[in-house]
Amino acid sequence: MRVFSGIFAVLLLTLALPVVASAPIIVLNPFTASVIMAGPDNCPFDIALVPQQGRPNNGKLIVFADGSTIGHGATFVTATNVATSKSINLNISGPGQFSVTDNTLTGFGPGLVYNLPPNVLPPNLPPVSFGHGRTVVQFGNLGIVSVTFTGTAENLCELLQ
Repeated sequence: MRVFSGIFAVLLLTLALPVVASAPIIVLNPFTASVIMAGPDNCPFDIALVPQQGRPNNGKLIVFADGSTIGHGATFVTATNVATSKSINLNISGPGQFSVTDNTLTGFGPGLVYNLPPNVLPPNLPPVSFGHGRTVVQFGNLGIVSVTFTGTAENLCELLQ
């Protein structure tokens, strides 16, 4: 009977391991301060991005076994034109979803978009933007081949002038 119990336990463990292996991983991902540098493909001024004072900064990522990721949690950011100190507050809380398959990155939800090559920038997406929608980026051997965007996007350069 002990051998049978041992074999049964091993069988149950073998069947349970794929379920355990595919459990999502939750990663704390609070927003950290950063700067979008001025440049010909960005705004003509630096933009400081910092967590908004007095507001939650509780970003989390849920990463699934297939690599797809959901971002959620209250996250509020202040974007400031470093030259003039003009600022705006942004709610970049999720949910947002990101996945990569073969040579394509697909993102849904709110997000900051910048530093894309101008030759692949779609006409409905400003070079530095706060967008809500679906962004698809395709990669080739030499980098980004194309970008498509469906949704709404606010031009941060114009908002912070």
